[in-house]
Amino acid sequence: MKVHTRLQNNIKNLEIKDEYLRCLIKCSDCDCDKFIIYEHVFYETNPDNEINKFIKKHPMLSYEISRDKNNRLYFRGTIFDIPITKKMFFDEGSNNINSHIVVKACCSNCKKEVIIFDNFIDGYDALTENKIKPMEKNLHFEKMNNTPQNINLEIYNYNTFEEFKSNTGLKNLEDYYNGFGAIKVILVDPKTHKKKIILNEETA
Repeated sequence: MKVHTRLQNNIKNLEIKDEYLRCLIKCSDCDCDKFIIYEHVFYETNPDNEINKFIKKHPMLSYEISRDKNNRLYFRGTIFDIPITKKMFFDEGSNNINSHIVVKACCSNCKKEVIIFDNFIDGYDALTENKIKPMEKNLHFEKMNNTPQNINLEIYNYNTFEEFKSNTGLKNLEDYYNGFGAIKVILVDPKTHKKKIILNEETA
C-alpha cells in the first residue's frame, strides 16, 4: 500500500504495512513540517436519513447525537469498542443533498497550502460512486489550531489489490492507492507532543 498519489511529495517518515500506512506531512516546497490546519465540513441533507444510512452501513454498538461549539449537530458512535466521530453538520432548509469534507494545511513557513483530504476526490466512495459531485464555489474553512502543529497521517486499506479490482472493476494501481477505506489526521504539538485527532473518517 502507498499514500494516495496527490500527497506523495508531502510525506516524510513513511511507515507502510499491509493494511495501513503512517507518515508525517511536510511542505513540498520548503520541507517545513509545521502547519495551521483548516477544515470545511458541510452537510446539506436530512439528518435522520444521513444517520440511518450510516448506521445501516456501519452497525453501531452505541451512538449519540451531539452539538459542537457552534450548536451544529454531529454524530458520535462506537464500532467494535472503537470510538468514531462522524462529522455530519446539518444546515436546515437546503435542497442540496451533497456533503463535502475538506481538510487543508497551510505551511507555517512559506504559507503554501496542501489538501490533506477531500471526500469528493479521495477514498473508496469517491472512486466508486461514479457520479459527478459539483464543487462548492466558496468553501468556508474553520481554523483547527492557533499554533503550528505537526500532522500525523494514517491511511487504512481493507482490501488487497486483487480484492479491490474484483469489487470495483478498477484495474489501475493508482486507483487502489487513492481508494483507501479510512483516514485519520492527528495534530501533534511539536513542544508538548500532545496529540489531537481532528479527522477519523470512513471512506467506504
